[in-house]
Amino acid sequence: MTAEAPQDPPGFVARTELDKAANDNGYREFKGPGGGWRGWTSTTAPGRVHLAALSDAGPWLLAVDHAGVLAELATAGAPWLGQRPAG
Repeated sequence: MTAEAPQDPPGFVARTELDKAANDNGYREFKGPGGGWRGWTSTTAPGRVHLAALSDAGPWLLAVDHAGVLAELATAGAPWLGQRPAG
């Protein structure tokens, strides 16, 4: 994956899709935007997720801070070399 920066702020379509993806997967506590990334936590699942988009049509980016999830995703997708979420 190239080192482009996420949309900052995300466009309406990207923001809507990012919010829906987080909400649909149980991450409903919005922790705010930062550098194009949008972060959430869950009341029932450990960890935090951050989502971003390079454009309204993707590609879509996911950052997680839970060691178990990181281990499961280690072989999926492509590493992101660009701007990472704060925190």
